[in-house]
Amino acid sequence: MNDMFNNKGRAFYNAAMLMQIGPLPQEETIDFLISRFASSGIQIGQPLSLLIIEQAGNIPYYIQLLAAEIWQYVINSTQKIDKELVIKCAEKIVDLKSDYYYELYDKQSSYQKKLLKALVISGENLFSSGYTKQFRLTAASTTQKALAGLIESGIVEKTEGRYFIADPFFKRFITRYA
Repeated sequence: MNDMFNNKGRAFYNAAMLMQIGPLPQEETIDFLISRFASSGIQIGQPLSLLIIEQAGNIPYYIQLLAAEIWQYVINSTQKIDKELVIKCAEKIVDLKSDYYYELYDKQSSYQKKLLKALVISGENLFSSGYTKQFRLTAASTTQKALAGLIESGIVEKTEGRYFIADPFFKRFITRYA
């Protein structure tokens, strides 16, 4: 999306101003989740709403996806929502998207895969000697090139000097399978 407005070769170059929106307001998101579940007669409290937000990386699309998966699971059952169910539904999303995630992961170079594994653990100070040693990375220029490719493909994003895997369920996939 960024490329569409910032690449001189694209039709919408400079047609819009780049804005950093930031994360959703946590209290409003919690209230929204509680009220939406309640409208179906499903009780969910603040701690579990917060867990959904955390598991979804505080990204609206993924919050909706996880909440919908949980809703589907409990709407026709007598089961109550608990921490285990939230985790189970997050894992189910990884399972449902695993073919896509395998293909996405396999398309990356071996160095990008190594960098993705490192980003699962930490996205700060990527070019420091400590980070390089901890994750057995090579020259900073190699890391920069691999990182640029991951950013360009939308797999990795950067906010406030911190790099992170944009899809929290892909991050979970890497943790589980890579």
